[in-house]
Amino acid sequence: MEIIPQQNEISILSYQVETLVNNVVLGYYHHRQVLTLMKYTGARISDALSCEHWELDSNTGISFYAQKNNTLVLLPQFELPTTIGEILNKARIAAGVLKYEDIARYIKSYQPYIISTSQRNNLRSHIFRYYFAKLKYSQGKTIQAISTMIGDTEQRTTGYIGATITIN
Repeated sequence: MEIIPQQNEISILSYQVETLVNNVVLGYYHHRQVLTLMKYTGARISDALSCEHWELDSNTGISFYAQKNNTLVLLPQFELPTTIGEILNKARIAAGVLKYEDIARYIKSYQPYIISTSQRNNLRSHIFRYYFAKLKYSQGKTIQAISTMIGDTEQRTTGYIGATITIN
């Protein structure tokens, strides 16, 4: 097990996330659409698969209620890629044909290596949340702002940001 230095964690997580999103295996087109949405929003699988309920306003951004804790998630427009409308529309179509298990199985099968933290043995689908939180924090966003963007508590968000990443 190799502990990744903190300054390299974002690049390692970025590589992992990009590999999962762009590893287009025959028949996994729909998976890619949902994973792309997760990459840009830090959403959980369950929330990404219920994206038909998300509100997209071209002035304010994306809002939805997280299924796990019924917390309002607000992603400001300036934090999102300019193509978020297209990404969301493709994910909505894909979400109609996928289940949680489909996405989780894909992530488990196609990770280039296993990444874990001291709290979790294998990040699996949460790798997108860790990546999103660490990336936004490195860009100077506050823990409170990131918590609002991912619909989680400040304590859990601090855990995502401060977790030591290891590669097995």
